[in-house]
Amino acid sequence: MAHRGGRHGGDPNTIDAIRHSCDVGATSAEIDVNETSDGVLLATHDSVVQPGAWVSDYTFAELVDLDADEWSRRRLEEVIDYTLSRSAVAYLDIKSITPEGLKHITQSWPDAVEARQILFAAARGDLVAWIGSNLPSAATSFLYYDRLLDLGSLGPYMSPDYLHPCFDHLRDPFRTVNEDYVDRVRSLGCGLVSWNENDQGAVQQLTELGFDFICTDDPEPSCETVHAVKVS
Repeated sequence: MAHRGGRHGGDPNTIDAIRHSCDVGATSAEIDVNETSDGVLLATHDSVVQPGAWVSDYTFAELVDLDADEWSRRRLEEVIDYTLSRSAVAYLDIKSITPEGLKHITQSWPDAVEARQILFAAARGDLVAWIGSNLPSAATSFLYYDRLLDLGSLGPYMSPDYLHPCFDHLRDPFRTVNEDYVDRVRSLGCGLVSWNENDQGAVQQLTELGFDFICTDDPEPSCETVHAVKVS
């Protein structure tokens, strides 16, 4: 999974970045999502346009007036269309969005949502729960940072389809993420998405543990590592 579309071949969260990542073997792209005040969905990680002003404070036209080259290439619809055209999964990391924006995605690409070619990810449990309750065709992923989280408690609240432990800040995340952890996640019926990882030794460990998606800034060496593990 190309983190923010990948860091090579173009700016993050752009078609150019995703094109390069797919060319070197990535089968999914993590894409950050924010929404303007007039409901235009953008592929951008940073929600702050300038101090004290957020993407959601502007209309799309106002953002284009500020920087046409930057914002005109960040329409989420174009980025999703390109990702799907490469038969890659669009993993949408929701930063800021309205219910109408979420519904727009499910209505614009119903087949891709149903086939889980589009996944909805968020670090907000309430948002994951809302998607699960109101958009039943949408598959969700919960990003979390608490290594002591009781995984079994998630089911009654949000029932995510994937868990995405964000433990890259730990000195040794594999003390927490081990075979027992994977077994507990699988017993809940959930898939697994890894934190952003660029060390190939760690990519190998994640592959051997059976993660469904391994997020990385640089897909080319990671794809080679995953392939080597799977054919060995």
